[in-house]
Amino acid sequence: MSEKEDDSADVPRPEPEENSAEPPQSEVSPVDDPTDVVPESPEVPAAAPESETTDVTPAAAEAEPIASAADEDKTDTNVATVMISSSATHVTKSPGGSKQGSAGSRKDVPHKSSSAAGVPTIPPGPAPIVSPEKHQPKGDTPPAECQFDLEKIWADPIEFHDGVLSEIWGSPKLRSVLSEIWKERVEKVDIRSILSQIWSSDNDDKHVCSILSEIWATPAVRSVLSQIWHAEEEVQMVDTRADYRVTESEMLLEELIENLQKSEPDLTAAGEHAEGEDEEHLDEEEMEERARRRVHRYTTATDEGDLPASRPLTTRWAFGGSCRAPVINLTSGKSQLMVYGAAQCAVIYDYGNNTQRILQGHRNCVCGLAASRNGRWIVSGDVGPDNALIVWDAAMSAPLQMHFPSAAFSGPLQLEFSCDSRYVLGLWGNVEEVGGRARQQLVCWDWTIDGAVPTLVHQFGIGHGFHHHLSVSQMDSAVMATTAACRMLFFQMTDTGVAHHCPQLHSTYSPDFKCSPGHFTQTAFSSDDPYAVFTGTEKGYVILWSDRRPSAPCDPEKLKPTVKKEARKVLKISEAQITCLQVTDGVICAGTAAGELRFLDGQLRLRQWYQRFGLAAVRCLSSGLQPVRSGRQGSTQPDSLHSAGGDSVGPLPDTDSMDSEQMPYPGDASLEAAEFTCRDLLVTASDGFCGLVQVRTSSCRRIAQFPVVTVRALDVNRTKPYLAIGAYDGSVRVYDFQHKQLVLETVLTGSNRVHSLAYSPSGLHLAVGMQCGELVILDGLTLLPEGDRITLSRAAITQCLFSPDSDLLATRDDDLVVSVYRFEVTIHQWGVLARWRAHHRPIVELLFAPGQDVSAGPRLLSLGEDRVLVEYDLVNSTKENPVVLCCDTLEQSAIPLCMALYPPLTTEDFILVANSQYKMKLFNAHTRMCRRVVLGPQYGAPVERMKVIPRILSCDTGLAEEQHSYLAFSTSGKIGLQILPLDGNPRKAATVVGHPNKVEHLDCSTDGRWLFSAGGEDGCVFMWEIYPESLEAMSMLGGMGMTPFYDQLEGGREGELYRKLEDLVYYTQLVCQGEDLLERRAVSQTVPLHTVTDVLRAIGFFPTEKEIDDMQNEVRYRDYAATGELVEEVHLDDIIRLYINHGPVSSVSGRQLDWALHTLASQSGSRHGHHGGLPRKELLRALQANGEHMSERELAAVLAELLDPRAETLPLGVPLDTVEHQLPKVVTLRNMCAELLDMPELMAEEESGTASPSSRLSAEDADGRW
Repeated sequence: MSEKEDDSADVPRPEPEENSAEPPQSEVSPVDDPTDVVPESPEVPAAAPESETTDVTPAAAEAEPIASAADEDKTDTNVATVMISSSATHVTKSPGGSKQGSAGSRKDVPHKSSSAAGVPTIPPGPAPIVSPEKHQPKGDTPPAECQFDLEKIWADPIEFHDGVLSEIWGSPKLRSVLSEIWKERVEKVDIRSILSQIWSSDNDDKHVCSILSEIWATPAVRSVLSQIWHAEEEVQMVDTRADYRVTESEMLLEELIENLQKSEPDLTAAGEHAEGEDEEHLDEEEMEERARRRVHRYTTATDEGDLPASRPLTTRWAFGGSCRAPVINLTSGKSQLMVYGAAQCAVIYDYGNNTQRILQGHRNCVCGLAASRNGRWIVSGDVGPDNALIVWDAAMSAPLQMHFPSAAFSGPLQLEFSCDSRYVLGLWGNVEEVGGRARQQLVCWDWTIDGAVPTLVHQFGIGHGFHHHLSVSQMDSAVMATTAACRMLFFQMTDTGVAHHCPQLHSTYSPDFKCSPGHFTQTAFSSDDPYAVFTGTEKGYVILWSDRRPSAPCDPEKLKPTVKKEARKVLKISEAQITCLQVTDGVICAGTAAGELRFLDGQLRLRQWYQRFGLAAVRCLSSGLQPVRSGRQGSTQPDSLHSAGGDSVGPLPDTDSMDSEQMPYPGDASLEAAEFTCRDLLVTASDGFCGLVQVRTSSCRRIAQFPVVTVRALDVNRTKPYLAIGAYDGSVRVYDFQHKQLVLETVLTGSNRVHSLAYSPSGLHLAVGMQCGELVILDGLTLLPEGDRITLSRAAITQCLFSPDSDLLATRDDDLVVSVYRFEVTIHQWGVLARWRAHHRPIVELLFAPGQDVSAGPRLLSLGEDRVLVEYDLVNSTKENPVVLCCDTLEQSAIPLCMALYPPLTTEDFILVANSQYKMKLFNAHTRMCRRVVLGPQYGAPVERMKVIPRILSCDTGLAEEQHSYLAFSTSGKIGLQILPLDGNPRKAATVVGHPNKVEHLDCSTDGRWLFSAGGEDGCVFMWEIYPESLEAMSMLGGMGMTPFYDQLEGGREGELYRKLEDLVYYTQLVCQGEDLLERRAVSQTVPLHTVTDVLRAIGFFPTEKEIDDMQNEVRYRDYAATGELVEEVHLDDIIRLYINHGPVSSVSGRQLDWALHTLASQSGSRHGHHGGLPRKELLRALQANGEHMSERELAAVLAELLDPRAETLPLGVPLDTVEHQLPKVVTLRNMCAELLDMPELMAEEESGTASPSSRLSAEDADGRW
């Protein structure tokens, strides 16, 4: 007997009736406040508050111009100098108002509306009813002294009709009622008022309408409910019925969308009068009807596509799935369903009709997934920050219950439903303890009770090993087992606590069985024997555990199952490892690492096997929900069609003309060749293959193929609705995204990690960039190679891009090389045109821009993290002589992250660039002048990828006029939509959780309706439906005109900052008009353009000289393209826009100043660099020579002001030597913050941070992403 944890045995349990073993119950208050949960012991976590519940509604050329290392050092020196000079000259302050966007915070719980409901009178009777008004049950009321205990009803579900208990828990109201009866005595619970809502005549709950007759037809339940109904006085209650799938915001958005799509109202006097009368009429009669219809659209939707799109981006399809969660078979009757995990979602896939329903509600990858025995409910869990445990209604695809674990839990390793579907059992891992030691926990969640939290069943000790598998009994909801490599633990929850037992069976060698079974892999309980449990091992053994010997009697009244199970039989069934084990209808199915399937009976006798399917290691097995029926009705004659192992011994039937359900089952492996009946299985292999094993035909049909590796490459065909997806296993798959079907597939051999994909605009070519540097050109229609592979690059090819005429192909790689290939028509192959290395830091984007006139060819541009935009000469360049036309530096300190062509919304051609400081800039495509700077979306990270959506027509109205242009973007793991043109209004952008980790690629369809995203490590590609009307409605809710900009100021329009700006504008007018002016002044809210900088500096924003030029150019040339005139005056609203858009999102931190000092010290070769200091001579030289250098007089004046702010202005012409000696000999972060800048909080921030001093910042900060 192994060491056991004593503290887990003290968990309090309810006191059920004798001969019943029920799982523990959470003590909760009545239904009126289900969140007031009081833990009974320290091991039971406290209940989550109600506010946490959310609505859950991816070889270089020889002649290459190489940039020297001095260029890179100079860039860092300029950035560091600009940072220190801006900090020393004027302390940068963050603008007023919170401009940082929410990082995908969760929504509130759905709003529940209420209306009055009557209390009908329902006499009891034996006749079943469907509606209390139409069918009144007849019969006498049971006597008042007749008391029924529902514990007996719960403990003996055989008395019920099949599935009634499960259906009860499917209705939130019925679940609340019966849970209260279960927890409290009948006389203590006010159930009658709640029952009045259930039996209300206007009840439209689908669950109630479908099962009310079955509940009433059960004598025990009918007697108890009738007794409760007549036991209390009549009380008028308010009907709290509400649809949990519709939130108030979604209904408001839908109403706004409908109004946007309507025609303009009649503006005549008669029309206004009629409209007023209609509004009064709607207020009284039709408003509730409209709301009811909206709710009805959600409740009656049979497919996800039927739901009204209240979000700008809605997931419609998932290509691929996650291998971390199991694949569960939900097939029953004519419905062919399966559920699996896909990144942060769970997908219910109907492989018979090829439809999907996406269950969204998690923030991280779904790793735990389980379904109830009847397939009605699904539970999912994820691992990571803000993880959740959600129970779903599989029929409605809606969440029923949610739980957010505490920070001590990292997430479930495995989830399982109890046999009666009332409890969710979870094996949790990585529970952080004091001292950094990780433990595991086994928890039980009674999800049928609102507000209940998982209770601790057992906490594993350090010596118990890592338990990787959880299995529950199929006959007793209180019995379960966990499996570790060398240990088995059996648990049973009783009224006195939790009993557990660890049987002794050595994995290395067992003297009792004279074998070495090996480490344990998976465990499964028998479906017809309450005593038997089976475990597979890595050496191909199956172990039978039981708490009775084979000769012991099997009378349940004399012998009850316990946890005292021991190994009774050990049998080797395969040479390969047993990777998964499942027991259904008394048949044990074992999957092996060799791709074999073995079927055994309860005595471990072989009945059937399949080994010719060519599967990889079996990862998961799942059988259907519906039991099979024998085709030969117990006949034991040999089968002339099939024999064990799937070998044919006679003529095969004509399967084309015969339905698979009409075919006989094959014979088993016994001498009698008895009929082998078994449910069809879904088998998932380690290579991502998912197939359906049909026992009747002894065949395996592929259902899906899940990528098990990183997927970061995708592209859309511009001529057909085809989507190409490339994975790290070398596979390239082409899907028809309209019909959701796999069209083409190929696997590239060799070093075969697909890193990038690109279709030519003609759709005839598909370029594939490999991680090894190879470039493969495939035929776009057949995926056959076009010529030999091009092996010039020495690093991974990160982007492939065709020119608009499909004649040129440009690539970039991690070796900082840009290559261009031309299609040779004569030889029908691609040849090298030229190759350049013009950047000294990674290249972030390639772009083909149109020429200045129609006759000119396309221009190739590249943008790198070195802040340089390079244009290449495609006309005069050759392989031996690559020519660069121009190089322009776009940023001072920020790092460009992505680039795109701005749509033709104006007469000028613009290039849109997003940088690491949450800014989006428009540059003239020909002059490179910065024409506009706007504040980009702020959702936890700057914009990393963006794609301009083609102009689309209205999806609902079919109007002929074009709508707004839109921009799709991604920030880390979020995907968003932005309304164009850009103006800095944060209400014109919205995001959703796209992928749990990072969005590797974005692309859209040619019609602008679909958006595709690749998630990289999660192996999934999502197809999103773009619904711009919803975004327009959300933008209207945020306010029109200047309202969104006023809201970003601290205090809004009534705040102190706005009043200060007004005063500064009026004071500037006084200065410009002359303080001694005696004439009548012209007062307005406009000031000259050259004074804008002084106004911004007066409120704490100190832009650099380049930023000042950008602001002035933005205002001065705002209307030049349209009118030919320059703007020389600025309105107050324009100043607010400039402040919001150009101002920094956050001030300079102490860590960034520390990095700047270390960078300058390392460039100068100072011996003080490793101590975090810089000699003052080097600091003064850098400020005068690098970046926006300062003159000696300017530097002397600034230092004098910083060293003695109370002194008068330094006289002109005073040399720098007069103030230089007042600086420390070695400038460090500490004396700079304390003495020079007088900002000790920067030093406190650095000391409290986790980063240690170094010559460079982290990868994120060193690139300027602050």
